[in-house]
Amino acid sequence: MRAASRLTLPRVTGAFVAALLSIALLLALGANQSLAAGGWLPSQPAGSFSEGDFPDSEALAPAINQVGAEAVGWTTGTSGDAVVAIRRPGAADFKQQTIDPGSASETSAHLRLAIDQAGDVLAVWQEYHVAEGMYSVDYALIAADGVTTGLAEVPGTLEKGYEEVSVQYLPNGQGLISWHVSGDNSIEYLPLMGATLGTTLAISTNAEPEAWAFEESGSGLRAAWSEEIKEGTTRVISKIEAESIAGNGALSTAQNVDETSTTCPPVNEQCDIFSLGFQFYAHDAGETLTWMTSANVRESGHGYEGVSFNLKAADATPGAPFGAPQTVIENKDEQYMHWEVAALAGGGLLACWDEEVVHVAGTILCSARGAGATSWTAPQIVATSSETTTIDEPKIVPAGEGAYVLYAGRSTPALAQRVSAAGAPESAPFQLSGEDSHEATPPIAANDGAGDGLAVWMPEHGGETIVDTASYDAGPRLTGFSVPASLAEAALGTFGVAATDPLSPIASIGWSFGDGGSAQGASVTHAYGSPGTQTATVTVTDAAGLSSSLSGTTTVPTPAVAHPRLRATLHVITKRLRALLKSGLKLEVGCSQACKLTVELQVSGKLAKTLGLGAHAHAAAKRPGRKHGAAHRKQLPVVLAHRSLKLKAAGSRKLDVKLAKKLRKRLAKVHRLKLTVVVQASGSGQHAKASKTLTLH
Repeated sequence: MRAASRLTLPRVTGAFVAALLSIALLLALGANQSLAAGGWLPSQPAGSFSEGDFPDSEALAPAINQVGAEAVGWTTGTSGDAVVAIRRPGAADFKQQTIDPGSASETSAHLRLAIDQAGDVLAVWQEYHVAEGMYSVDYALIAADGVTTGLAEVPGTLEKGYEEVSVQYLPNGQGLISWHVSGDNSIEYLPLMGATLGTTLAISTNAEPEAWAFEESGSGLRAAWSEEIKEGTTRVISKIEAESIAGNGALSTAQNVDETSTTCPPVNEQCDIFSLGFQFYAHDAGETLTWMTSANVRESGHGYEGVSFNLKAADATPGAPFGAPQTVIENKDEQYMHWEVAALAGGGLLACWDEEVVHVAGTILCSARGAGATSWTAPQIVATSSETTTIDEPKIVPAGEGAYVLYAGRSTPALAQRVSAAGAPESAPFQLSGEDSHEATPPIAANDGAGDGLAVWMPEHGGETIVDTASYDAGPRLTGFSVPASLAEAALGTFGVAATDPLSPIASIGWSFGDGGSAQGASVTHAYGSPGTQTATVTVTDAAGLSSSLSGTTTVPTPAVAHPRLRATLHVITKRLRALLKSGLKLEVGCSQACKLTVELQVSGKLAKTLGLGAHAHAAAKRPGRKHGAAHRKQLPVVLAHRSLKLKAAGSRKLDVKLAKKLRKRLAKVHRLKLTVVVQASGSGQHAKASKTLTLH
C-alpha cells in the first residue's frame, strides 16, 4: 500500500479567523434553520437541571438503533446518580430512568451507553465506593419494555481506579464491556448475551494502554490499542498494535501496526505524548483502523506548545494483517487537537479535526478518502472562530454521500455544517437547537449505521442547563422495490415498494410512470398504451417532509407485424409445341407480396427416357419427404429449363423460358409433349408453390 504524501495545511491568522467568522458564523446564528437544513428534526430536551446540579459533560452518552429507539445517558453533579433517558419509536418525549448506586457509593464520569436492534439499552459506568475508597465497573440493562435488570457490579472489578470504561453491541447482537485499570498493562473485556455476563478475558500489553477499540470481523473479534513507552527523559515512543481474537477467546500474535518516536526539547521542559484514540470500521472490503498520536512540550506556566500531530489510517482484509499506515495529518506545529473519522454511505471515510490558532481553539478542517482509494484529499477549512469565541471538538453524523460536522464552544451555540464526500463545506453553519442559547458544550453524536443519527449537547441560557438532542432523519428507507421488466402494450403491470422511517411516520407514497400517469400507494397497477421504454419513479415522503425516491424501467415491445399469406400465381400463354421450340414458353408468374421466384419446365422421368432427353436435361431437385432409393430414382422428373427472378412488390411479370438448342433439335421430331410448369416462391419467411401440367401439339 502506498503511503499518502505529506499534507501542508494553510496557516490561519487571528485576523483571518475573525474575518471569516464575522460572515459565516454570525449569519448562521441569525437564521434558525434547525428544521429546514437537511433531515434534522426539531431539537428535543432529554433533561433539565438547576444551578449546581449540572450533568458532567464528560459523561454525556448518546445511542440510536436502526428501528428508531434513542437513548441519552449522563451523571448528575450532586447526587452521583446515573440517568438514562430513552425515547422509544413513535414516542414524542424522552422518559428518564435514574440508576441510583446507593447511599454508600456514587457514579463517576465514565458513563457509556449502547443500544441493540431489539431496543435493549446497556449502560456501563465507573462507580466509586465511599467506604472502601475504591472503584468498580457497574452495568445495567434496560429492556425495551422498560424493565431494568443487572444494576450490578461486574465481578472482580473493585480496584483503585479506572482510566476508561467502554461498551458496545457487536453486529451479532452480543454486548461487550471493556475497561482498563490504572497502572495495569492489560485491557479487560467480557461479553454479555441478553442479561447474562460471560467470563472476563484480558489482553496483555507491553505498557499501559492509552486507548483501544474492538470490532467484529470475519475471523472473530479484532482488537487494537495504543501503548506509550517512555525511555529516559528525552524520548517517548507510541506503539499501535492489533490482535485477532477467535470465537473461543484465543488471542493471536499481536501485530505492530505503527510506531512513532519523538525527541523532546532540553531537560528543563517536559515532553508528553498522547495517543488520543481509535476508530475502527468494518466494511465490505475488510476493516479500517484510524488513530492519532501527538507530542506536546509542557512549559511551566505556559501550558502546552505543539511539537507534532499524526493522524493515520490502515486497512486490512478479513483475517489478514493491517497494511502500511496512510498519513492524513503529519507534523503539525499546533496545539492539542480533537478529531473524528466517520464512514460514509458511498464507502469513503471522512476525517475532521480542530486546531488551536494563537492559543484560541479555533479552526475545523476535514479531509476525505474515497471508496477504494489509498490517499486522502488536501485538508479544507470548514469553520473558524474569533478572538472572543471558540469552536472545537468536531463530531460527524454521516448523511448519504456526505456528512454533517457538529461543533460548539465558548460563546458559541451547537452548530452543524454540511460537508461533501470530499470534505468540502457545502452549507453555512446552522444552529441545531431552535431555542436561543449563547454557548454550549460540543455535541456528541451517534449513528445507527443505516443513515439516521442523534446529536446530544448542553446549551446554557437563562441560568438553566438542559441536555438537548437533535435527530438526523435520512428520510424513508425503501425496500422491496419492483417494476415489471417488460409489459405488453395495454397490459396491466404491478409496481411495488415497502417504506419505513423509524423517526417519522410515512405520509405518502406516489408513483410517476413516465407517460403522464400517476398513482398513490405501496402497490399499484399501470398499463402503458404505446411501445417504448418508460421510467417509473416512486417517491415516499414522511411526516417531516423528507422524501426518498427510486426509479426503474419497463420495456413495452412493438407488436410483431403479421405478414399476409404468400401466394404464387401462374398463367401459361404458349399453347403450341412449335411456339415453345421457336421462342420458348411464354408465362405470366407472380406473388401476393415481395418474393423470389424460381420457374422450372419439367417432364416425367419415363417420358424423358422414351424421348432420349436424359443427356440434354437434369433431374429435378430433391424435395423434402420424397424417397430417393434405387427403386424410385427412375421416376424423378427431369428439368428441361429454369428461370429465376425477384419481385420487389406484389404483382406479376411476363417472361420466356427458353430451351437449349440441343433440346429443341431433339423435340422437333415429337408431335406431342406433356410438360409440367412449376413455380416456387419464397419471402417473409414463407414459401408457396403453383404448378400446371399441359400438353403441347
